[in-house]
Amino acid sequence: MSYVDAIRKLDVLERQIEQERTGNAEELSGRLRFSRRTLFNYFDLLKEKGYTIKYCRRRNTYYFDESQTSDDK
Repeated sequence: MSYVDAIRKLDVLERQIEQERTGNAEELSGRLRFSRRTLFNYFDLLKEKGYTIKYCRRRNTYYFDESQTSDDK
C-alpha cells in the first residue's frame, strides 16, 4: 500500500468514526479492506493526532470521546 493510499484510508476511517457507523472491528476492517491488526495500527495513528477512541457495545460502533479529545488535531 502506498503512502497516499494509507492516508486516504485513514481519512475514511476518521469519517466513519465521526459518523458513529463503524460496526465492530471485524466489520470495519473488512469494509475498509485491511486486516484487524492494521485497523488497530490506524487507531494508534488517530490517537497520536489527539483523538480518544472508544467502543459502544450497545450501539455497536467506535466513536470519538469528545470529552477527552485534545485540541491539537
